[in-house]
Amino acid sequence: LDGFGHAALVAMLRGGAMCVPRSLPVLRFICDSGVPGPMLRWDVGHHAAALDLDATESRAEGQDPTLQVEWVLPSTPGLQSDSPSSASASSASLGSRSPSWTPWSARPDPGDFNRVVLYLHGGAYLLCTPGSLRGITYNIAATLDAAVCVPEYRRPPEHPIPAPMEDAIAVYRHLLKTMPGVEIILAG
Repeated sequence: LDGFGHAALVAMLRGGAMCVPRSLPVLRFICDSGVPGPMLRWDVGHHAAALDLDATESRAEGQDPTLQVEWVLPSTPGLQSDSPSSASASSASLGSRSPSWTPWSARPDPGDFNRVVLYLHGGAYLLCTPGSLRGITYNIAATLDAAVCVPEYRRPPEHPIPAPMEDAIAVYRHLLKTMPGVEIILAG
């Protein structure tokens, strides 16, 4: 870049940095917004659940022994078919939808899967929620044909560090205890 182009680029970057919100509530308003339903895959769904943690998994003395999680599940565990014959049948009858689609009235259970992805979402434990990351978690669930567990852990400053990490470990221990023999994959 020549001198003028460099100065213009630096001015643009500085101007952009001045537009970044410096307020946690504003950042959370932006980052915690859920992904709109029409933008999500049709062959994956989600539902909220509360994990009941026993005394060995409990977060802290006097804390609520339940932890909210979001389960993201493909429509049919282990039954995804990518064969050309099923693709042509689906395009004739359902447009681009697969014939393995199951209505959520008959949604699968997380225990039906051989793999569980424990997705510890980013944002330095400060930003983002399971709903704001569905664009990612839906694709992980469909690609790996796995149940994806996304904890709604406590966040600072309302709950100081190490509360979010304790919640993540508690969910991992809960999965080990309640889903023996299932492959647990850590992602995030």
